[in-house]
Amino acid sequence: MLTLHHSVHQEHIDAMLSLLARRFGDTLVQSRSAILDSWFSLTLSELYSRFKKSKSKSEWPWNSKIRDYVRGIVPGRFTRQAWFSDVDTLYAPLHLSGGHWAALVIDLKEGTIGVLDPNVAAKTDKQMGVLMKPLVVLLPFIIKSLVPQDVLCNHQVPPEFAFDRLPEIFQSEHEDDSGPLAMKYIELHFQNISHDIITEELVENIRMRFAVDIFEEFVQPLRL
Repeated sequence: MLTLHHSVHQEHIDAMLSLLARRFGDTLVQSRSAILDSWFSLTLSELYSRFKKSKSKSEWPWNSKIRDYVRGIVPGRFTRQAWFSDVDTLYAPLHLSGGHWAALVIDLKEGTIGVLDPNVAAKTDKQMGVLMKPLVVLLPFIIKSLVPQDVLCNHQVPPEFAFDRLPEIFQSEHEDDSGPLAMKYIELHFQNISHDIITEELVENIRMRFAVDIFEEFVQPLRL
């Protein structure tokens, strides 16, 4: 299930995201939103230390994976949604530690990132600042380098994105609940459904529902 080591966690997270993208594809397109995968924030985190040392940041050679993200090409997605042309809002997971995951709501035009964290108490504001640094620093450079100027239409890209942990989100201290809850937050957010519907009693159902739905979608349909 969702209690194994990090790499398996990541596979399950991406499976849940692919499931949401398939089921709500039309809704996402209509709302100019797109769901990325776990490799997005991971790739930026891995690049950040080298990027920080570079003396020619505006000429940084972004790899093909980052270029694909900007062009709207994400593994497991049937719809190609390019940043700014087709998409204003990006949803992505962020691995915090162990089995702890959060969901990111990235507003490209506003230059902000909302963090939907199932366990806010597990990380201090200072720790979150460190974890978010690669995203808030690299996103402006990626946009200015890879989004065509005619698409940006003189849009003023901020020097850094701002982030905030969004309040009043259902909290759970159990790491096993973290991934499914973060993915559920994404599902509710792009449908404009209040997070108030999540209760302690529903958490186990959310985990099991994702497990069953992923099996039916990607392995084989269950026979009655």
